[in-house]
Amino acid sequence: MLSWLLAAALLLLCATPALGQSVDCCGLRPQDQFVVLSSRGAGCTTDADRLANGLRYSTLEVVDESGCRQWRRGDVSEFFSWHEPGVPTIVFFHGNQVASNEAAGEGLLVYRALVRSAADERPIRFVTWSWPSEKTGGPLRDVREKAARTCPIAWQTAWVLDQLPPDLQVSLLGYSFGARVATGAAHLLAGGELSGRMLDARVNPERPPMRAVFMAAALHAHWLCEGQCHGRAMQQIDRLFLVNNPRDPAMRFYHLSATAGKPQALGLCGPTCIDAEVAGSIYQVNASGYVGKNHDLALYVCSRQVMALAWEYLTFEEEGEGM
Repeated sequence: MLSWLLAAALLLLCATPALGQSVDCCGLRPQDQFVVLSSRGAGCTTDADRLANGLRYSTLEVVDESGCRQWRRGDVSEFFSWHEPGVPTIVFFHGNQVASNEAAGEGLLVYRALVRSAADERPIRFVTWSWPSEKTGGPLRDVREKAARTCPIAWQTAWVLDQLPPDLQVSLLGYSFGARVATGAAHLLAGGELSGRMLDARVNPERPPMRAVFMAAALHAHWLCEGQCHGRAMQQIDRLFLVNNPRDPAMRFYHLSATAGKPQALGLCGPTCIDAEVAGSIYQVNASGYVGKNHDLALYVCSRQVMALAWEYLTFEEEGEGM
């Protein structure tokens, strides 16, 4: 693993804005919104009322003449009612072992890496989904418990996305187990079922497809195929960008997260089972050349080339020519 000094240096590198880009003292572009939506207070409930009461919504807002921002906690109804036509909402799902007080920092890291590689100045709303992933017990118990948690957290995510205005452009950015949450949510939004749970009393059942970018995706490599656990996800995702790494130890030993069999991770080498009609909507890159034998978010997002392509996907630009 990286030393903390090297990790800190990478954080500073990723925070560096593009030449000529205007950012405030928090490293945010003035035209963007930065939001944290936390479901930690709701635990792993799949009861809509308990979830609505347990959600916490915070945003960084300009509060003084210098342009510096401070946190403001708002009512979650503000999140659901926000609507700016043409401004995409990018929802970032962090990975495992992220404490409550670390989630916003991870989101800021990814946001800054994304906008420093942006091809234009279009505004975005960047949402960090903070889910209960703090470390619990020993390594094996921890990874299996978090793998199990991704199912109810996916249901929570699907419920929240279903409340958003139907014409809002929504894209999903998932890292590690966060990608598993995102694909589970997409599967549910497409009418699927997870562990006996479905979305009932839909608000916007005709939501247009989303875009997605997944880095070191910690879900079974065959799950996106029709009839599999997340087999309807690609009905709700029209373009998917995968950043894989066969040298990442979390991807190589992903099978330990399962209680049966030896499944391969999607983030190892991509899907091992996929329907022919959706295979063309998936683009993959191998990040092993710059990430190496590490499972480190800071390394994954510090490639300008990768993040520039991620920007195209997440902001609904036309797909580039590849790298």
